[in-house]
Formats: sequence, structure tokens, C-alpha cells
Amino acid sequence: MTINQRLQGKIVRRLFQEAEEIDWIYLPDQRRTETYNQWVQNPEIGGRLTEFMPAEQARVWIKDGPMKEFARARFGVGTYAQYISNPTAGANQLVRSALGEDWEADIETRKIKPLRLRVYKGEEEVVFTWAPFKDFKHLVWAAIKAKAEGNEMPWVLCALGSFENPIPEDMKAFHRRVAQQCQVRVVHVEGV
Repeated sequence: MTINQRLQGKIVRRLFQEAEEIDWIYLPDQRRTETYNQWVQNPEIGGRLTEFMPAEQARVWIKDGPMKEFARARFGVGTYAQYISNPTAGANQLVRSALGEDWEADIETRKIKPLRLRVYKGEEEVVFTWAPFKDFKHLVWAAIKAKAEGNEMPWVLCALGSFENPIPEDMKAFHRRVAQQCQVRVVHVEGV
């Protein structure tokens, strides 16, 4: 038996609402594990899922389905984007927060893993990529790989923090050193 779309949507909306409330993106792994267990025990989440699958499978469904896509969904990307009730930042808003009001995102160039797109300011064009600060290495690798494959376009790596979990100053300094070594630009944005 499979979960119908309506019920799946209701469960995913609930997961995403709770994930926003607990600042999921910046939650340490141990707290995530605890939260997965709480969700499986919750009658409105795990209780509904276990009508269709064993509890162990419900946990995997939550983890490898909606929650794996949560960060992308917050920016309107992916299958689960429709379940974000109040996106914290669209691509244009994030780009303008990071680079300034004169920059425009070209949504048609958006790619995932990591999230990135081309942005423009007049004749200037760069690849803009973003992720929570703990995933900075993925941004670096994407930029290095693109350069190694012959893409000469400049890259801007945007590390995200939140008001509740700001990027530590020593981490920002480390990001700047890495960016200098890799010949890319790094920006830090808090509270998106």
C-alpha cells in the first residue's frame, strides 16, 4: 500500500514546519537523530506513516525523502518545494543579500548539488553557489571541479548561517583562506 498524495503532503508540511521551528539546517547530527525518533513516535507523522509501513521504514522515508530535500526546498528547488509554507529566501533575495541590490539571478541556470546559478550585474556574470556553512566544502569542490574542467567563469561561494546559529568568526576566517587559495570569492549571509 502506498501513501496517497494528499496525506503525503500533509505529513511533509508538518515535517517542514517543525524543521523550520527547530532550525533544522544547523541542527547537530545527534539532535537530528533524536528528532527523527520523535517524528516516528508522533501520531500525526509516524503514526500515519506506520499505517503503510513499519516504523523503521517510516524513519528512512522521512530521512531519505523530505528531510534530505529540505534545504533545497527552502529555496524553491525540488519535488518538496511546494510544501514550504513560507520560504525564508528565494534565490534573488539571497543573491541581493549576499552581493547587493544590483545583482539579478538567472533562475533558468539553476543547478543542484550544490545549489548554484549564474547571477548578473550589468555585464558582470558569476556563478553563485550557496549552502549552510557546515557544507562549505561542497561549494569549494564544485568550484574547483568547474575550473579543472575548463570553466573560467568566476565563482562566489555563499556560506549561510542563521540568527540562532551564526557562523563562528574563526570559521569565516578559514573560509576566506580557502577561497584565497582556490581563487574564488566567499561571502557569508546570516539569517536567511
